[in-house]
Amino acid sequence: ESFQLVPKDTNQDNPKPSGESNDNFVDESDDIKRIFRPLQVLAACFGALTHGSNDVGNCIGPLVTVWYIYKTPINYSTETQMYGILLWGGIGISLGLVCFGKRVIVTMGSKISRMTPSLGFTVVLTASIVVMICSITGIPTSTTHCQVMGVVGAGVAKGWVDNGAFREGIKTIDFSLIGNIAVSWIVTIPFAFTLSAIIYAVARVVIIGPY
Repeated sequence: ESFQLVPKDTNQDNPKPSGESNDNFVDESDDIKRIFRPLQVLAACFGALTHGSNDVGNCIGPLVTVWYIYKTPINYSTETQMYGILLWGGIGISLGLVCFGKRVIVTMGSKISRMTPSLGFTVVLTASIVVMICSITGIPTSTTHCQVMGVVGAGVAKGWVDNGAFREGIKTIDFSLIGNIAVSWIVTIPFAFTLSAIIYAVARVVIIGPY
């Protein structure tokens, strides 16, 4: 039995992006959805693994170094594995998802482009592969950047293939939202730099004092 893509009303299952988008959205058949839903779960597990391999290292790295120096201030070694601290980092990321992740999930899952199980599988798998390669090579990277651009690439490709024109693929993406996301990526760099400098300067004067 062959699988076919059939158009249907998807206003509830696949809400439109908040900006202008293509009305000629072609949803997937139930057979294709049944195939890709479990694959989405497997891809999500792989994504969680790669997320932990990179983002936990990003946020816990400075803390681990401070802990090494505190425990052995002279000739400290980083050979000892600090699994306890890494576990706390994983717990912190999980709590952050539960407490504050809803709006980001909604944005990634429906506002940039309408999603389907096959698109979700493709996006998560692609981003996970990129992040895993960066983790293996020791390069800190942003899982958010990879996921967002994965959504854009897969959404454009689906619209292009379904409607036979690249222009139609472009219309599936809410580029006004992508612009806001890009601005936030740029703004956070100087903001984090400035805030970090201010906090350390205050701590140095008030708490640390002269060496």
